[in-house]
Amino acid sequence: MSSEGLPVNNVVSANDDLQPRDTQMAANAASSSQAADSAAISADRAWKFSNIAAENSQIATGAVDESKAAAELSAIAAEEARLAASTAAEQAQEQTQQLRSDLSRPDGAAMITLRGGISIQDWVSNDFVAKFGGMSDYTGIPLYDGNDSSRISATDNTPMIINALTKGTVRNNTLFLYFPAGHYGFKTKNILIDGSILPYKNLVIAGEGADVSILDYIMEDFDNVGNNENTGAKELLTIKNFDSVVFYNITAKCTTKTGYVNYIAPGTGGDPIYNGTIWFAHITGTKEVVCRNVISERGNYRGISINGRDLPLGQRTEVYLYDCMGRYTTGSVFWLRMCNLLSVDGGNFYRNGNLGITATGYGITCSQYVDDILVNKATFYENYRKGFDKHSGLGSFILKDCVFVDNILWDVSSDHQYVGQYHPDITDDAVLDNCAFIMNRNASFIAEAYAAIPSGKNKIRAYPNRILFQTMMLHAKCSIAS
Repeated sequence: MSSEGLPVNNVVSANDDLQPRDTQMAANAASSSQAADSAAISADRAWKFSNIAAENSQIATGAVDESKAAAELSAIAAEEARLAASTAAEQAQEQTQQLRSDLSRPDGAAMITLRGGISIQDWVSNDFVAKFGGMSDYTGIPLYDGNDSSRISATDNTPMIINALTKGTVRNNTLFLYFPAGHYGFKTKNILIDGSILPYKNLVIAGEGADVSILDYIMEDFDNVGNNENTGAKELLTIKNFDSVVFYNITAKCTTKTGYVNYIAPGTGGDPIYNGTIWFAHITGTKEVVCRNVISERGNYRGISINGRDLPLGQRTEVYLYDCMGRYTTGSVFWLRMCNLLSVDGGNFYRNGNLGITATGYGITCSQYVDDILVNKATFYENYRKGFDKHSGLGSFILKDCVFVDNILWDVSSDHQYVGQYHPDITDDAVLDNCAFIMNRNASFIAEAYAAIPSGKNKIRAYPNRILFQTMMLHAKCSIAS
């Protein structure tokens, strides 16, 4: 309500002629007019205040909405953080569970630890360079002809490795010796590592990678015969009496003459190709041997030799090879005798042996009494005798998803009887599941190899075109007597 048209200050005009009664009426009217004016002012203020209140209400409502939106965003962010934390915790738990699962398996030793909770920090405290002064300074290009001493240079790391093996930090009955990337030379034979006198029963020798942490045994021997594994060999590492021995992420190499070491020519009596004594490692009396991501090369006559003869029958060595490579070895890269088990998962084994010689040249040899054999997804090619060989054994012999290419002699043949040691009624369980046998894939290799083989020596007949034999499932009970 407006106060417009009312007397100013409630005073009437001076020209008005008022009678006594009119004066009282004017007073009454003035009083009423004043009340009306006051009411109008109050109403006007009320209207203004109502507008302000409405505006404030709208502002407050907007603030509430913004607050709600911020709260919702905060809740979403909190939920995302919770989910991320939960996922990280689940992943950490899964990794821990996987690690524990790995450690519970025989091959888990090759990954991080040996059935125990040892941290990486504890293990790499035995850093071969930082702690023991190892020198990775091998230089030069060897030709493997017996004269490499003039071509290469390297510090002899023998004192350092002996110091590491005898004074290194031991955790959980295990010594873990770590080799950073580099090429390390060793020039001393038969470094004895005996678990019966050392303060640990598990030995792990590990590097940064098979192609970057290289342990190289630099040695020549032209006079001795190494075919007798009990005596005569001059391997770098003589390892015995352990619960477990693990090689992981290293190259186990020899710089030595390849082929014949005493210069007796082929066909001149005997077969001196077996005489090489320069092996990388000879492991005996050990319950478990694991090689994971290991390259073994250039040994003469063997690379890594494993013999369980000193253990009780039925409790002999179990051998696990995972994603390994074996090449350029005069005789056999991995040589086994008297082992309860061989398990091979993956790997490539090639160019072992020597041109013109079919007496030896294997990727893997199960010499005598390797009873249970499982080889899965491994490839054997261009070996001068066989990719894989089994001389004898009592248990199962299973090859699955394996490939054999251009090996000069019959692959996977098995002489079950082997010097008459088994009862003739015993059978051998042989399975070839989805294995491929291919000849003449590399025609130039086959032609060169066959041309160098002396007359009368065995070899697989080569045809102009490739021969492919693919097994879907071949399962046979083979009589020992046969």
